[in-house]
Amino acid sequence: MAKTSMQPSRSYAKTNLAEYGRILIDWTQFTKKMKERSQPKTPQIINELNANLGTNEMTVESIAEKVGISKATLYRWVKQDNEFLEALEIIKEVQNDDPFKTGTVEDARVNEMIVALLLLETRDRINRSS
Repeated sequence: MAKTSMQPSRSYAKTNLAEYGRILIDWTQFTKKMKERSQPKTPQIINELNANLGTNEMTVESIAEKVGISKATLYRWVKQDNEFLEALEIIKEVQNDDPFKTGTVEDARVNEMIVALLLLETRDRINRSS
């Protein structure tokens, strides 16, 4: 069967397929970087508190989510609410300097409850002032 002028050669098809693959990889990397840029950076105080929670499954962000506070709201409070930020700093100091700290699961649970109570108190305080 003779090639017609409408059929691309095999080398042309392979070249286009390779080019398409490269473009797809570039696009995937681009969208991944854009998504990363659109994610708010975790404030340092939140990272420090997360390290003191002692588990990978529970974070300040996940505690906030469980009590109905979005990550965006949490990060906004850190930036804009001095009373909230001051309370987080006090919690961090207590966690770091606790003479009764044993490194057990119970310590982590107490820290989680303290964070949850602060989040609930802050939400209520902000809602009352609105």
